[in-house]
Amino acid sequence: MVYAYRSKLTPHYHFQRENFTNKTVPNIGFQHSSKDKGIVDIHECPLATSTVESALSEVREETQNSIMANYENEAKQKGATLFLRESLRINSQTGESSKTCLTDSKKVCTEKIGESIFQFPANEFFQVNSAILPDVVDFVRYSMSSKGIRNIVDAYCGSGFFGISLANEVKNGKVVGIEISRQAIKYATHNAKLNGLAVPQHVQFIEGTSNAIFKHESFLSAKLNPEETMVIIDPSRKGSDESFLQQLHEFGPKLIVYVSCNVFSQARDLQYFTAMLQKYTVHEVIGFDFFPQTKHVECVAVLERNYE
Repeated sequence: MVYAYRSKLTPHYHFQRENFTNKTVPNIGFQHSSKDKGIVDIHECPLATSTVESALSEVREETQNSIMANYENEAKQKGATLFLRESLRINSQTGESSKTCLTDSKKVCTEKIGESIFQFPANEFFQVNSAILPDVVDFVRYSMSSKGIRNIVDAYCGSGFFGISLANEVKNGKVVGIEISRQAIKYATHNAKLNGLAVPQHVQFIEGTSNAIFKHESFLSAKLNPEETMVIIDPSRKGSDESFLQQLHEFGPKLIVYVSCNVFSQARDLQYFTAMLQKYTVHEVIGFDFFPQTKHVECVAVLERNYE
């Protein structure tokens, strides 16, 4: 799917001198690649899902009418960002679902990825190309097969996507996730229960920083055997810091799956493991085109511990 994949758009507008002079509606859209050219007026977006695309024109019209009706107050704010996010509306009685577009970032968004349901605040991070996520999960599932993995550690778990999606692969073991955001932990725990997983016996989410996960009391009490454990890391663009990587190395899991939106910081971190520590071998690196029509790519690397 190279078009109609983005489940979230945040068009925006700001007032320029000509808007004040002529009292006109400013452009509503996205920043031009040349910043001096300002915001490009966007009436449609071929990258957006059909649900979001359909809502875009309506939201634009409502915004334009609001600007003209309250021009002075709007102009004093200098501009604003609009919000559109696709979500599922599920009938609790029948289980049937339909797609809708949320325009309030404070609402709760619902996504179905594979057979799993996830809910999270609409303004919180969740991949905007949900169509490709099952492929990523399948790749991780394939990578851990026949490796004797009984436990999964999700070091940047967010609302629990990886841990919950793969929980049935370790039915006799445990999934432990950690996240610095208290709200994300709340939703990850909610999502685990929503998908019928036993909390905390089978799946447990811990509030804290990834740097301290391997020393956290709840993690230590789980008594995970490193030789039967896979650690998934999906950090921000800056990658992982040395403190976390050192603790991960000391824990020494059988497999490490490193998901990254920045191949440069990922390459730096992988070098730390393979060149400096020489304890792990990178077995596979694969790119997933999460953002077709752009230069960005999501890269997944699989490292396996060397046992002498």
